[in-house]
Amino acid sequence: MNLKKLEKKDYSAMKRIFLDVFSNEPWFDKWRDDKQLEKYLHQLTDNKNSLSLVLTNERDEILGVSLGYTFSWWQGDEYYIKEFFIKRNRQNEGLGSKFIEKLNDYLKEIGFKYIILNTDKDTPAFHFYQKNDFQLEEKSVFMSRIVD
Repeated sequence: MNLKKLEKKDYSAMKRIFLDVFSNEPWFDKWRDDKQLEKYLHQLTDNKNSLSLVLTNERDEILGVSLGYTFSWWQGDEYYIKEFFIKRNRQNEGLGSKFIEKLNDYLKEIGFKYIILNTDKDTPAFHFYQKNDFQLEEKSVFMSRIVD
């Protein structure tokens, strides 16, 4: 398995995998508008501080994807994972944990200090991240407000 940056040639496959993963259990996202999906994915992949990485097999087929941003902070550089996903038919094989290990090694090599993310507590992702050494932040909370 290899870790590499998302290339333009990988974009269509990444998009198909994203839709398959997040349109199904446990997320059930409703991406009915392709323009909205394209807008979202391009916002994640096309910014100056975007860092989009893929886990591939020996045939260069995408097994997993991490879409995120890099930020500088007083404690050092951070990688914020916005979307992390493994092909549905390859989940529960340990690929996600291997991907996190490779991601950690890559980020350490280029001088990053933290990986941060948000997830829902009532999904398998929460336990996956805990198992892979992510910790709940005692002093932080994720908040939102509906614009009305």
